[in-house]
Amino acid sequence: MTKGGVWVYRPDHPNADSCGMIPKDEAPPLSGVFHFWRDIPAYKSPLGGWEVTSRSQRREELKRNGLREVEPSERSPYQNADFMRKHGIMEP
Repeated sequence: MTKGGVWVYRPDHPNADSCGMIPKDEAPPLSGVFHFWRDIPAYKSPLGGWEVTSRSQRREELKRNGLREVEPSERSPYQNADFMRKHGIMEP
């Protein structure tokens, strides 16, 4: 018998089949699950000119230069100064 949809392994779930599988929509979220972020692509540092190849190097570079990441809530939704002036969002 072929199972349709997406199934996940939850051997302790009361509805698990003989292989420990249940439909994903019945599966409770796992606690203690780790999420991994991909590393950043390498780039040439505008601060020192060297190549930054990892998040840890980026954090070190920011710390060494007294900088920090900008939170998304701190960013302006407008990136174009001409657009902002044209629509009265900022002083000319």
